[in-house]
Amino acid sequence: MHRFVLLLVGMLALAACGSAPAGSGPVDPATDGEWQLVAGTVDGQDLVAPPGATATLDLADGEARGISFCNHWFATYRADAAALSFDGIGGTEMGCDPDVMAAESAFLRALGEVREAALDGEDLVLTGDRVELRFSPVAPVPDSPLADTRWVLDTLVDGEVASTTLGEPAVLMLRADGGLQGSTGCRSLTGSWLLEEGSLAVDDLLSDDAACPPDVERQDEHVTGVLAAGPEVEIHEDRLTLTADARGLIYRAQPGTADLLGSWALVEGTSATGPLPVPDGARGTLTLSPGSLATGMAFCNGFGGTYTLEGNELRLADTAHTLMGCEGPVGEAEGRYLEVLLDRSHRAQVDGDRLVLVSDAGTLVFDRLPPVPLAELTDRRWELEAVVRSTGTAGAGAPAVLELRSDGTATVSTGCREFEASWRTAGDAVQLADWQFELLDCPPEVADQDESLVQVLGGAFGVHVEGDVLTVGGVDTRGAQTPTLSYRAR
Repeated sequence: MHRFVLLLVGMLALAACGSAPAGSGPVDPATDGEWQLVAGTVDGQDLVAPPGATATLDLADGEARGISFCNHWFATYRADAAALSFDGIGGTEMGCDPDVMAAESAFLRALGEVREAALDGEDLVLTGDRVELRFSPVAPVPDSPLADTRWVLDTLVDGEVASTTLGEPAVLMLRADGGLQGSTGCRSLTGSWLLEEGSLAVDDLLSDDAACPPDVERQDEHVTGVLAAGPEVEIHEDRLTLTADARGLIYRAQPGTADLLGSWALVEGTSATGPLPVPDGARGTLTLSPGSLATGMAFCNGFGGTYTLEGNELRLADTAHTLMGCEGPVGEAEGRYLEVLLDRSHRAQVDGDRLVLVSDAGTLVFDRLPPVPLAELTDRRWELEAVVRSTGTAGAGAPAVLELRSDGTATVSTGCREFEASWRTAGDAVQLADWQFELLDCPPEVADQDESLVQVLGGAFGVHVEGDVLTVGGVDTRGAQTPTLSYRAR
């Protein structure tokens, strides 16, 4: 990954609009907007764009910026009737292939020589001493919606310095239901959000316990610090800028990914040998998270890896899974599910709450799983009222409590034992980790209750909150029945 740092010269051309310098302004209102270079000559030589590279010009209120084949460039401009000139041309310092850098150097040199501008039909033509640059208009990009867009971090701002990102892609997903998912380049994030008078209010911001490489630690702190500080929100076309005090984050919208994010449960499928079985009570799932992380359950074992999306082509890579042995229908379903899922690439289509993956190995059809209701679940004291088993319902035999705090810690009691833990979301479920408790012989009157709570809470468990009632059910991927726990908030 390339890295650059630049001084913002009194105005952050990549993120904010400053006031125009005296005497500056567009030659004609029609010149405002974004333009793309289509032809040019410099010192009698054609300026040829290298394959896959482009040069652009964006004029607005005396400020100019764009792409110079490799880097971003920025300047101020002065205009008077047909006269136009650029001042203070600067840019980022990312290195590219020699032919791209040569084209960039010629383009920036030509901008420095520009003295006149004119419209020729729909084209904008800039001319100067032995230079001519012809631009065609770029169709305006509609502003991306704040919610349900996959935002990929492009730039970090600290005072008058901006820098590119390091590590894995750092992304931000603000779901319309108020949930937040994201990553910092080394750690994943969850939380909830609300837009209040143009500022982003983030609550329950939690991160996993992954270790950050030393060169990404500052970025991790920068991202979480800005999000937690209630940053101001500005959206311009496909760019989201979050600003808190003198620090900021600049994201770009990644089209085509937002609909895929979330957790999905397999409802049907086909493989090379026919219909794919879905055993009763067992689940095959797929969770696609911001940061290109793919995880899930294959009826018996869990798996994890990364994913990429190019157009509608979804590809999973670097996938590993646990090695629990499963036989019978669950083992057969797992083998065939993974055979299809881990095929080289899939054509992905989302229609509402249904995801269809089609590849040469078969077809997988998923329904969307609801997210964990973090805002309703966390920082409340839940007291057990009943345990529902296949043999009947029993009231709580002794006080038992569940508390999931927004700082990622948990307290659990079973009526016999009490322990501390950490917790995280896993798709549509919750998982406890790092349990610490005493091995006690529980009295007979609470032994069954203790066993039921440990059975449910010891694995991934689903939650449903309705008012002050919390229902907890075990998510057993092998089809075994588990009790259901009913809690009430106190």
